[in-house]
Amino acid sequence: MKRVFLAGGYTFQKDTSLSWESSLRTNEIWGALKAGFNDGFSAEYRFVYDMTKHVGFLRETDNIIHTFALGKNWGRVGGIQGAYEQRIGDDFINKTTSNGIIGNVWYRPTVHWSLAARLTMRDKDITEGVTLTGTESLSSNRLTVVFTDTAWGHVGVKWQTRSRTSDDLNSKVDYLSLTPDLSVTTDKWGRLEVSYNYMIGTFENMSDNVGYEFLDHLVTGTM
Repeated sequence: MKRVFLAGGYTFQKDTSLSWESSLRTNEIWGALKAGFNDGFSAEYRFVYDMTKHVGFLRETDNIIHTFALGKNWGRVGGIQGAYEQRIGDDFINKTTSNGIIGNVWYRPTVHWSLAARLTMRDKDITEGVTLTGTESLSSNRLTVVFTDTAWGHVGVKWQTRSRTSDDLNSKVDYLSLTPDLSVTTDKWGRLEVSYNYMIGTFENMSDNVGYEFLDHLVTGTM
């Protein structure tokens, strides 16, 4: 073992509603442990514990995330990582547990070009009680290509797909988005950023053969 990184933190947030005479209090604890080994191999563990309490209605929800990851990198050229993640949601009436697999790959063939890909698959089960959506299966894919030049900035494009299937509702939602973006740094105006997001999706209620399509265009800019 060559090196070990240890990190952690705590966050508290309180939101108060004067009209309802109630408040939401959130306590969040997170931590991470990463060990680096010879030849670029690494092992990592991360956790998040989030407790939100609704004071006025005396309700509480706990969310816990455990992530275990193994990776290998080749310096500044590229790397690969595989992870297992478990999520638990418990409001002391209903409890859900999801298990997912995450894969990350990145490659930098030159000093200007970089490519990254991410794959996520997750299944959610109801272990106690009943929820509105019931058991679900989720998957997402993302591919990013970026060209960077230290003299002026970078230009890139991101392609992403998402899918959510509910067995209890017998429905399926699919998303596909394409997002090109440009960032330019100038001496006079500073950094200028602009991006365009094109997203198309479909919803299918397979039990009644009812469905619809939706299309979004979003342009953002900052200076």
